[in-house]
Amino acid sequence: EKKIAEYGKKKADKIEKQLVQRTENDLLSKYNMKGEGLMSAYLDRARDGESGKRIDILWWNAFVENSQFTQTVNSDFTLAICSIIFVWIWISVHTASIIIGTVSILQILLSIPLALFFYRVILQIKYISVMQNLVVFVILGIGADDVFVFYDAWRQSEAKIPSDFFGNDRLKERIQFAYQRAFQSIFNTSFTTAVAFFATAIAELVPIATFGIFAAICVIMNFALVLTVTPAVVIIYHRRFVAPKETQVPAHKTKKSTCTCCSSVFDEEKWVRAYLRLLTCGSDESRRSSIEKELDTSFEPVTPKTLAERESTLKPPSLRDKPIAWILVLGLAAFSCTMCILASRLRPPAQPEVWFTSDHMNTRTGKLFDGVYGSNEAGYYPALSIVWGMDKLKRKNFDPYVPDRNRGKVKFSNPPQLHLDLSQDQVLEACRGLRNFICKSGCIDEHLARPNSTVCFLEQFQEWHIQNFAGNTTYGLGETLFNQRLATFREETVPKSEENAIASWENLIGFVDGELRFFRIDTRLSLDLEGAIEKKKQVHKRTNKYVSRHCRNLDAHLPDVWQYSDAWVWYKAQAALVNGLLVGMAIAFPVAFVVLTSATQNIILAFFAIITIGCIVGNVLGLAYLFGWALGVKESIAGVVVIGLAVDYTIHIGHVYDVGRSDGLISREDKTISAVWTMGPTVVAGAVTTAGAAVFLLFAQLTFFTQMGILILSTIISSLIYSLFFFVPLLYVMGPQANNGNLRAIQHYITDTCCSSSCCSFSRIEAPTRELIKSPPPAADEDEKEPA
Repeated sequence: EKKIAEYGKKKADKIEKQLVQRTENDLLSKYNMKGEGLMSAYLDRARDGESGKRIDILWWNAFVENSQFTQTVNSDFTLAICSIIFVWIWISVHTASIIIGTVSILQILLSIPLALFFYRVILQIKYISVMQNLVVFVILGIGADDVFVFYDAWRQSEAKIPSDFFGNDRLKERIQFAYQRAFQSIFNTSFTTAVAFFATAIAELVPIATFGIFAAICVIMNFALVLTVTPAVVIIYHRRFVAPKETQVPAHKTKKSTCTCCSSVFDEEKWVRAYLRLLTCGSDESRRSSIEKELDTSFEPVTPKTLAERESTLKPPSLRDKPIAWILVLGLAAFSCTMCILASRLRPPAQPEVWFTSDHMNTRTGKLFDGVYGSNEAGYYPALSIVWGMDKLKRKNFDPYVPDRNRGKVKFSNPPQLHLDLSQDQVLEACRGLRNFICKSGCIDEHLARPNSTVCFLEQFQEWHIQNFAGNTTYGLGETLFNQRLATFREETVPKSEENAIASWENLIGFVDGELRFFRIDTRLSLDLEGAIEKKKQVHKRTNKYVSRHCRNLDAHLPDVWQYSDAWVWYKAQAALVNGLLVGMAIAFPVAFVVLTSATQNIILAFFAIITIGCIVGNVLGLAYLFGWALGVKESIAGVVVIGLAVDYTIHIGHVYDVGRSDGLISREDKTISAVWTMGPTVVAGAVTTAGAAVFLLFAQLTFFTQMGILILSTIISSLIYSLFFFVPLLYVMGPQANNGNLRAIQHYITDTCCSSSCCSFSRIEAPTRELIKSPPPAADEDEKEPA
């Protein structure tokens, strides 16, 4: 402390850091710890001694740990290069163009610095942590999925808007069609994902909140870029490199990749056909032959007469028909219920996050400090301090996003009148009460404090005073004399305790500028740090009960009292993780439902989609429980973010399912087949991209990155499985037909029911039917004319 005062804190820190670095280099050289490639040298073991009697050498320093953490983060972040290369290759294969793939990957990466500008400059958020690095892996998948949606809409425009009489491409009409078709789908997914990320911003924990804000801004920036840069590069590429005449494809088909080297593997049409044959296995022969016909022919324009004929053939759901689809729906529903039960058993972590692997030296020394090997058993139990004299903390110019600066200054209460007999009796009563206070719920023992762990300065001061001042007690002394002898006791003695070792009285008896301003009594709580959060909550309540019963006496001339323990900090963090997850879900789920309803314009479709998303969330959290994880930072983020990621797949399929009405599709079977043909390859391509970008996290050194990679992979795989093998079969067997669940049809029904016949110009049946007819509709027969 004297050196720090002499040199100043910054210079002293610099000198200490240089000394530690030299010592660290000498130790690494002595024990030949070099590391391999990008791996940390601290993964090697420092061994010493003769053969057969060798022992492990461990060392730890705060500067070393911080340096190791920074180096490891930078080393692991190089894995992002592998993810970027994979996504670039996958986009190039899907679009059959290296040019489009290159511009697309640059556009996705550009969203990160743009988001950083809004994050740091506009919002003035200065907090940057290791969690922000994860945004790169997430935005690669989201950005690629948006590119696939637009490019597939562009390919579909080829069949929707064929060349003119002279064989010229109607480029303007095609890009308009692609833009209109892709805009709503990309907007819906981007908006829902951004809201899911923003939902984590309400978390009390700054790392989670800032991660959500930064990720949401990245999604918004990517949305803006994909709708400006992607259409431009597609037009330029089409004009310069694509042949003037292209093969026309059916409206409801997706043209397979033209990359000949991968055509056998990425033959989209072959895989879609196989999937649909599996889905329709067991259906009646007439339906299967109709499906085979629809796979090779486009849907024809419809008239009111054909609409009525198709509506008359619609059938209600039946368990006997479509057995494979029913097996998929019921089987995954049962499996999802099981996983949701497992997810409900997740509990907050008992200890803070462990960043390094178990064989890293920092992790091994941490176990020694925590008393795992019995070296610090007494220190395992959290300390509790009962403090008198502190009023509040002045935190002028404190920025929660820069927590290490301007932490504030303590404002003390009026000087305590500890020399008074009544005040001394009150403190002694607090000491006795702390030792004997009963705590049966949540505590390890029957008492709140551990046996022989309470350090009461006033008891030891009175004993010292009797020994040194001819048997006289501290009662009856004047304020000046009392404080002088208390200061002498503070300097000449040290606390005595069997179970709670404290080096000095400096922080227990507080003199500021020679005046007594605060004092405290310390103990060790009878609390298991690795116990359940409910037990900590109960012990916290009992501690507050003790303070109100034994430490507050209005007759004593003592300042206000409050209690503090590091255990409550972690307890609050655990509670924040749970509350953040629940509140985040409470925001993300309703928003997702509203977006799904708006996108599909069908309340039944939205309901089915939100059920699917709930199954995906339960499956991911259930897997986290099976992995033996707790409800920590990663799981709290994943539980909310998975909603945004899962919406992408269901909303694409649901949107095209509803759009089938404009093509004259009435039955659930026709709509489902059209949705799978149109969006099936896009959904799979997006899932492969996000999973491929995240898979490289599995090779990281930090456990946080590794586990987050597993969670992202679990989210993508679960989303793909439930979208294709639960949501699609559910639509195939129970999806809305004709105008069932359609919002406009419901609106017309309510309007026609509530209005009088003289005020309404459309009948209840004719209004929704008119929406299905393409504009302009064909002329109706005399018998089919609408009534006046």
